[in-house]
Amino acid sequence: MNRSIGDTAARVFSSQFYSAIGFGKSVPVAFEQARNALMLEGIPESSTPVLYLREGVEADDLILVKPREKLRSAL
Repeated sequence: MNRSIGDTAARVFSSQFYSAIGFGKSVPVAFEQARNALMLEGIPESSTPVLYLREGVEADDLILVKPREKLRSAL
């Protein structure tokens, strides 16, 4: 966060972010979905969260959870 964020904004952002991660979205996609959730809820803090990626890191490779179908096909 680039500054303090309210409790409601924090709850909306984190619930959407971790939900998207759990469904196999990449970190950047989950981050954007979470920011969009703030906008959809009319929370004016949608510009507060900031995602920084180290130079050379491929954003699409930042997937923390693979959905079951992808796991089965990999076996």
